[in-house]
Amino acid sequence: MAEITAALVKAFRDKTGLPMMDCKKALTEADGDAEKALTILREKGKLKMIEKGAERTTEEGVLATAANENGVAMIELLCESAPVAGNPEFLQLAQDIANVYLEKGGQTAEEVMGNASPTKEGMTLQEQMEELYNRIREVFRLNRFTRLEGNGAAYVHHNKKVGVIIATEGKNDEAAKDVCMHAAAMHPEYLNRDQIPAEVIAKEREIQLAAMANDPKNAGKPESILNKIIDGKINAFFKANCLVDQEFVKDSSVSVGTYAKNNGIVVTQYVNWTLGAK
Repeated sequence: MAEITAALVKAFRDKTGLPMMDCKKALTEADGDAEKALTILREKGKLKMIEKGAERTTEEGVLATAANENGVAMIELLCESAPVAGNPEFLQLAQDIANVYLEKGGQTAEEVMGNASPTKEGMTLQEQMEELYNRIREVFRLNRFTRLEGNGAAYVHHNKKVGVIIATEGKNDEAAKDVCMHAAAMHPEYLNRDQIPAEVIAKEREIQLAAMANDPKNAGKPESILNKIIDGKINAFFKANCLVDQEFVKDSSVSVGTYAKNNGIVVTQYVNWTLGAK
């Protein structure tokens, strides 16, 4: 049986950030082998994350994006508190997940997190997350992840809480980034009017019809005039809610779609996330 000295325990505590007693127990169980003790703690940490994850809310976190010649990706990594969301190691974990997901893909969080970490040699992303949990003692959760193939661009606002990715026909990195930044600022719900469900348009038409019926100024107007007014209001709805129809924030004389076309690209896919939104 190896001697578990105070110096050994202290060195292991400095590495893990765990209480002295937890470190001593793990080292004793591992017969003084620090790597084996670390594995033991990861396993115990994993169990704690599962148990506490059901009890503790994860309302903070960050969005992270990755892009290369093959596509763009965005992930949402949640935690419990704002200070941890700004922790450099937490931010590195989020970026590592985004980079690996772009390259490797995965249908479930478990599949994504089972890939090798690009910055922690010999660890999976899950083990990287568990090691950080063991030191910070806060629950983390990979909540959402998505990727688009082909040419594209990504943008995350400086607060890490708003993120946009797009795919494009044609390639113009600067223009594509401009479109992403516009979307992050204006938050259009849809890419274009073809993506708006028919029931959403029908409901908007009902609302506008009811508003017109309650407006005395419309009394006695011919049906043809009323229909033109409704069409105008529906077009205004499209302009407010569709990315390509919105006035471009850097040049209100053109729409986003026109700006993109003038710069050699067409936006074909669009994802806009706000941290914690459903």
